[in-house]
Amino acid sequence: MHVTLVPYAGEENEALLLIRDFWRCHNHADTTEAENRADLLAWTAENHRLYFICADGERVGFAHLGARGAAIDWLEDLFVMPSRQRQG
Repeated sequence: MHVTLVPYAGEENEALLLIRDFWRCHNHADTTEAENRADLLAWTAENHRLYFICADGERVGFAHLGARGAAIDWLEDLFVMPSRQRQG
């Protein structure tokens, strides 16, 4: 399996679906599209970076990084779809 991180570049629909699935897995909550869109806007705002986790070219999750003024960004959120977990 070939895994890569791909910077978010406006692929809104794909990001919104992964954010929805993140909240379903994280706290068993169904979120609205407006809530997911608010997260996407926050996670792609200044001092934030969003990356898709891709396995063999398929988007299977995301990594959200936030900067807090240091030289190193913080890993804020990490999500891999349950069906793609535990595969190395």
